[in-house]
Amino acid sequence: NGTDTPFEGVLERTLIPFFDEGGLHTCAAIADVNLDGASDLMVGTEETNLLYLNNRTGDPFLDVNPILITEDRQNTLSVVCGDANNDGAPDIIVGNFTDFQTERDGINRVYLNSGFPDYEFKKEASVDLPPDTVDTILVDFEDFNGDSLKDIYVGNIANKANQIFFNDGSTDFPATASPVSFGSDHLFRNGQTVGDVNGDGFADIIYGYSNSGVLTGPIPNGYYLNNGILGAITNPFQDAVRSPISQDNDLTRVITTEDIDGDGNQDIVALNRVKNPYFDFVNPDHEIARYYLNSGSPDNPFGGVEGRNLPFVQEYPRAIAFGDLDGDTQTDVVVGGLSGWRILFNQGGDAPFKRNKTVPAAEVKGAPEDSELFQVSGEGLLGFPGGVDAHAEWNLWFSGDGLLLVRLCWEFMGVRKCLTYGRVDDLVIPGEGGEPRDCTVETDDIGDFQ
Repeated sequence: NGTDTPFEGVLERTLIPFFDEGGLHTCAAIADVNLDGASDLMVGTEETNLLYLNNRTGDPFLDVNPILITEDRQNTLSVVCGDANNDGAPDIIVGNFTDFQTERDGINRVYLNSGFPDYEFKKEASVDLPPDTVDTILVDFEDFNGDSLKDIYVGNIANKANQIFFNDGSTDFPATASPVSFGSDHLFRNGQTVGDVNGDGFADIIYGYSNSGVLTGPIPNGYYLNNGILGAITNPFQDAVRSPISQDNDLTRVITTEDIDGDGNQDIVALNRVKNPYFDFVNPDHEIARYYLNSGSPDNPFGGVEGRNLPFVQEYPRAIAFGDLDGDTQTDVVVGGLSGWRILFNQGGDAPFKRNKTVPAAEVKGAPEDSELFQVSGEGLLGFPGGVDAHAEWNLWFSGDGLLLVRLCWEFMGVRKCLTYGRVDDLVIPGEGGEPRDCTVETDDIGDFQ
């Protein structure tokens, strides 16, 4: 909506589903596939992949019916768009995963755009990428050898080697290309991404591992630096050594790069699996979401860098996106998962999410004008039925959307428990500076407590 609370009062838009498409939506990409100046939307699913053409209005996908990207039924986990065959029209590249139960063969495919005037994607014009089955979790379109031509990267899971198809600049690419394979490390690479983390202009590879560490020992996430040989069509990671991204061992599901602190260097953000007692026995410091600020070193940009927790990210995060949502020139973070979406507003500086969203004191009932209510802590007695009191500590935090989170911990009959509540409606702080203060918090979930 163009304000510093960009989605307040905004209605959710729903895409029209394909009538025979019952597959889970797994990925998406945005590109102007028909070159009309408006961004279109490609959606990858466990069934048929879909294309939504922008209607070029203020509500760009209202009443837009999806177009089948051929009738292929594949278990697509990644999709990217770019001009693969160098004819000027954006093509669609999909990464698929083998599913023997549904007879999905897992062949990765490039759907070539027919170009003007129809801009169609036909099965007979598609190109299969060898080998036949590789169990792909990421496809990307990046320049790995500095020749200004974007190459196709195929990132695969576990013991399957990754691949690069080097673009030769001809209209026969990628049909005539043979892959350069590398990186079969027999580890569970559930997360992968491509980015230039050392700023030399060549794309590097970043891996997010999900090994538990019980059998293999802790395996921190890592990256491989491109050797930076201009114009080479050989393995750009031939002699590269995997460098750890700190020593965190977090069962990573999603990993990506973005310049979080605005210094021009690509930082790394990792979304991890929910905590579980088996893994936490190995590493009790497991966190659901962390980010790592790039040091700017050309040789070891994350050497000695410690991970920082992304606050308020709920369990089961599955997707992440970035952008300046509130118009302050800082890169904000959107995290999605099974428990919904959360926006983290970047406050700038070297700890951009430490305080999260600033809420003016005037918006907090009874608060002194000079107060900074980013976090408030205290202790007191928590009353139980029957007139029994227990010692309790509480913390209040402001979240990214201006609401509050409440964490309440107490000990009763030798047992310590903690609960966290969200969606706080109001905060009342009587008293003046220097005096003891009692806090009353009204919430949707638990009524009142003092």
